[in-house]
Parts: sequence; structure tokens; C-alpha cells
Amino acid sequence: MDFKKSDYKEYPKTLEPNDFWGQVRRTMMGKPITNHEVDCIIKSIVKELRLNTTDNFCDLACGNGALSAKLFGNILSYCGVDESEYLIQVAKQNFEIQPNYYFICDEVEKFVINCVDSEKYTKLMCYASIQYFPDEKLKHIFEELKSRFVNVERILIGNIPDRNKTSEFFKDAPVDESVLNDHTAQIGRWFSEDEIKQLAEEYGYVPEIFHLDESIFNSRYRFDAVFIRV
Repeated sequence: MDFKKSDYKEYPKTLEPNDFWGQVRRTMMGKPITNHEVDCIIKSIVKELRLNTTDNFCDLACGNGALSAKLFGNILSYCGVDESEYLIQVAKQNFEIQPNYYFICDEVEKFVINCVDSEKYTKLMCYASIQYFPDEKLKHIFEELKSRFVNVERILIGNIPDRNKTSEFFKDAPVDESVLNDHTAQIGRWFSEDEIKQLAEEYGYVPEIFHLDESIFNSRYRFDAVFIRV
């Protein structure tokens, strides 16, 4: 079957087991991103979250863990969560280091509601994923994060499609507003920086916007945001 690339449960199964970047669509014109681009992304995450070796890190919608594993040397512990059984299997086989760096198969909303050690975490990330959540689910997730993950100081929402930069992606092709609002589309829903700031402020966080290093393949039409607990 020909699965949509936005189907992170089935599409990754169509690729080679070691095609880590292809499985999570960190590719450009079908080619994996370069080591330099990966290094730039990791440096940005470390800087934006102010990671240190005392941090207990939670990664929501972590995919196969290929990117996250490069953060292990900067943090005390790591829990990656994703609802794709296949991607979590890849993560466990290739990147898990028990007991401190591990992966869980669970739906993100259910995880944040039921997490028994939510007070443990100090930093949290959701990278290149919120655009695939429907609005109500996204709001519920942030409600739970605010009320239950009380020691999380900074939340990184990474690699967000920028609604004000759609021309950089679609070029001269006409763009239907329904496509930009569709969380099931290939690239997911597009957000403006103001929308992301409003989302942060709605739940009592202070937002900070970051623009990606120009050498990163999709920097022209994406941005990062950090939600800071006050």
C-alpha cells in the first residue's frame, strides 16, 4: 500500500530498518539531511532548552529516537514517547540505554494524563510534531503539562511550519487555506508566530521564538518556540 508520509505509524515500515532520517522525514528531496544539519539542530535544541546534565528530559512524539539520542550526553535522564509501535521498536533496538535513557510506546495525550512521575521532568520537547495534532488534543496536552509537569522549566516546540512563509515551501503554487489548517496534511497544520505565542500565554507560559540556522534544510519556512514557566 502507498501510505501518506504523514502517517508515522505505517509509512516508516515501507523504508529500510536503518533509514532513520527517512522514517521520520528528515529528508530533502528524498535525501537524508547532512551530519552538519543534524549537528545544527542538536546545538539549537541544547541552547534553546538550556540543557544541562542535571535535567530529566521528556520527549513527546519522539519518533525513532535517532535525533534524541544525540542529546543523551547533555542530560541526566531521558524518556521518549511515541504512539508508533514500529518507531519505538526501532528506537529501543538502536538507541535505548537502560536504565536512564528509554522509550515508551504511548499516545501523547494519554501519556501526559497518566504519567506517574510527571514531577520528575525539568525540560520537555515536542519536535516537528504539534502540526499533526488536532486543536482540541493540543490544548488538552498543554493543560496537562501545565498542571502536572510542574517542574518543567522550558518546553521546546520545534520545527513549526511558519504560516507567514508558505511561499517558501509552495513557491508559485496556489495554496488553499483548508490545506494550511489541516493537521492530517503531508506537512501538517501551519502556525503563525503569533498563534504560537497566544497558545503559550493561554496556559501561563512566556513564549520565546527562535529562527533556525540558515544551513538547516527547512529553515526558510519553519521556526522554533520555547514556552517558559513563570
